[in-house]
Amino acid sequence: MEFDRGLPLKTILAALEKKPVTEVVGSEGDRWTLIGRSSDGRLESESRLMVDVGRGLTPVSFDQRQRRAGGRSQWHVAQSSKTRWEQQADVWLPVQHRIATQPSADASSFRKTIQFDIDWTSINEEIPP
Repeated sequence: MEFDRGLPLKTILAALEKKPVTEVVGSEGDRWTLIGRSSDGRLESESRLMVDVGRGLTPVSFDQRQRRAGGRSQWHVAQSSKTRWEQQADVWLPVQHRIATQPSADASSFRKTIQFDIDWTSINEEIPP
């Protein structure tokens, strides 16, 4: 599934909501991988979402890969993201996120990686007026 730049988030989420999970793979203890597959006749797409079921389905990583329809070409990872979580004050919080994109398998295609840390200063405290 590909999206044009500038589409509203609501449109993207509505399209993703129609992609069923086709497989659930248990892996690495409490971490399960949910796999959704689709094809538009031109491209096959596979989305892999790893969640930590021991922490209430906390998302850990997401990969989206594509290949030409027919299954004969190699998969190309178009987007990959990973989130690191830490427990603070009895709450699991995201403290680091990394996302990498490479829209095309073409070697000349750009690759963009963004990583940022999240520093929590207060947790579950009343927001001042």
